[in-house]
Amino acid sequence: CWQGVTDATYRMWLQPQRCIQFTKAYYVGDFAQVSEAGKLILGLDPKREVAYSLNGDTLEINGRNGKHTLKKLAKVPDECAQVLQPLKLGAAEKLPAERIKAICAEIQARHDKDQEARQGDDDDDDAQKREKKMQAVDLENHAWMKKLVQEIGWIDADRFGQATEHQAWLMMMHYVYDWPLILAVLPEIKKDVLAKKFNARLYSMLYDRLCGVMGRKSYYGQVTFMMDRDKAEFGPFEDFSKVDEYRKEIGLSSVEAEIEKFKKENPRVELKLIKE
Repeated sequence: CWQGVTDATYRMWLQPQRCIQFTKAYYVGDFAQVSEAGKLILGLDPKREVAYSLNGDTLEINGRNGKHTLKKLAKVPDECAQVLQPLKLGAAEKLPAERIKAICAEIQARHDKDQEARQGDDDDDDAQKREKKMQAVDLENHAWMKKLVQEIGWIDADRFGQATEHQAWLMMMHYVYDWPLILAVLPEIKKDVLAKKFNARLYSMLYDRLCGVMGRKSYYGQVTFMMDRDKAEFGPFEDFSKVDEYRKEIGLSSVEAEIEKFKKENPRVELKLIKE
């Protein structure tokens, strides 16, 4: 892990095939690989080439935002390591019926507000207003949902019903930059997937969205449309040799079957399979 010389709040944690960058306000993950001596490739699509030089405990990065000098730290700071640790959830204990009803109603209202904030035209002025509204709604809902699951655990189907769990899942799709939160709720959602109480595809979407922001390749595999909508990509995969096994466990079809289905439903779209 490296720390900025001129800005000590900036850290860069280099791992095998991943780079996590920390600033005072946020953290972000990128897939990373060394292409040749002095060249670091960040990201998957698009890929960014960054020049670097290493001299003992000093690392110099020459990227799109200029040149940065970093010093190697003796260990990864706790506040950095914690982003890879799941949040501690509350115990999923039985709750009074009145409390369940109140929570379901509140999640319904927040879900509706979440979706309403994302409606509108695509013109520049409207898009900017919508973006600000989305950020404000997400900030409030995120804090409320995080506090709730720390108190009572995940919004599971047995206690709250499948409809409310789906609403909670949809909001989680907008909080994937809170890695500890999503790392904590994914195993709980998977329990309902294996019990046939939650949709496997929706679970895989949240899992792979988290992979994307963490700088990892897709675990289950998601089809992504390109901007012109006449082309799409399937992959890249974290481990293509095992992806069918991962998908089968939660009830998804094989990659081959998924491709066949996609081509039948989208005959005019060119689909590219990216294994790695």
